[in-house]
Amino acid sequence: MTLAKSFQGDTRPRLEAQALRRSGYDVEVLAWDRDLKMPFKGKIDGISTTSLRIFRGVEFRKLRFALASTVFQIACFFYALGLSRTGKLVIHAHDFNTLLPGALARLLLPGRISLVYDSHEYTPGVYTEYYGDMMGRIACLLEKIIGRCADAVITVSDPIANYLRRTLGRSCTVLWNCPPLRDIPTISKEIARAKLKLPPGLLILCIGLFRQDLAYEALPELVDKIRAVGMKDVRAVLVGKGLPEEFLAKALSSSEFFVIRDWVEPEKALLYYRACDLTYCMYRTEGANSRVGMPWKLFESVLCGTPVLVTRGSYSHVFVRKYRCGAWADPESAEDLLEAIAAIRNGEAKEAIDFASQFGKDFSWERMEERLLSTYAELEKNTKRTTSSESCK
Repeated sequence: MTLAKSFQGDTRPRLEAQALRRSGYDVEVLAWDRDLKMPFKGKIDGISTTSLRIFRGVEFRKLRFALASTVFQIACFFYALGLSRTGKLVIHAHDFNTLLPGALARLLLPGRISLVYDSHEYTPGVYTEYYGDMMGRIACLLEKIIGRCADAVITVSDPIANYLRRTLGRSCTVLWNCPPLRDIPTISKEIARAKLKLPPGLLILCIGLFRQDLAYEALPELVDKIRAVGMKDVRAVLVGKGLPEEFLAKALSSSEFFVIRDWVEPEKALLYYRACDLTYCMYRTEGANSRVGMPWKLFESVLCGTPVLVTRGSYSHVFVRKYRCGAWADPESAEDLLEAIAAIRNGEAKEAIDFASQFGKDFSWERMEERLLSTYAELEKNTKRTTSSESCK
């Protein structure tokens, strides 16, 4: 596996690597250690990892990031060639910024190397957002050319899958960002709240890394709206890191509404989902990638029996409306947010606890793991067929 970020902190690659290892594959990971915390060689979940320190990449600076990404891709190429000497190799390339070295290695050694392209995002949208329209169009063209070298393509949502099918002219398997059912807390909301020492009332959870595309600025304005209509028991629980100083100051001045907690590990995050009544999954829709993405927190929340609040007009909105597992609103309108919260309060979403068990039959990591292993089995079958036909020539 090649991954342009830390393997330890990225849930999807870790779950995929664990699934492949349990199924008998020898898995090795080459990752870009952007925060300079991982040893060069190590083991995570029993999987051998190599973590490269190029430039510190936590703060996004366009030129430095582009240079570091180029260096990392060169490293990926030679790393793959080195591994290919041990036998047949499948390069599992996570995202566009590790696709090129995988494609080049496959073209160089077509009988020995296969390529799986695992796209976590809508590539043109991401590059447009960070580098402008021209780079977005160039990224789209390059993905179209390079992506056709892949033997299998997987992604995170239906809209991105449809784009990849059109662009690459091949099938694409969707592995939703779902947590394993074995990790979901089974305790009641009351016990979860007691464990976390949360207050009573209707709790809105906003959890994770407060990135620039997470639309949470209207929350302070929401305080006045909630007071005006007499919903005095509504509280916002903020758990994570990255809150701007200005927002944090506003939140601290409204301590009767905001409960602020530090970043927690994934296991404890699931306990917060279980304890709260509504999870805030609202992202800005100016960027195309944010409109079509499906965040982990949506599935984590619903599987914990807690409905979600998503952005009106996004694909999450389409999904939530289809499965009736939450509400939607305009993140810039406190009035719209208030109306959506009232809908949840009045029980207009599905009875979440009963629904979670049904939802998990289709949307859990156990189901996604089946799809992943099926993709690899088909890849192995096609590789044997190709090798057999070549030996007959």
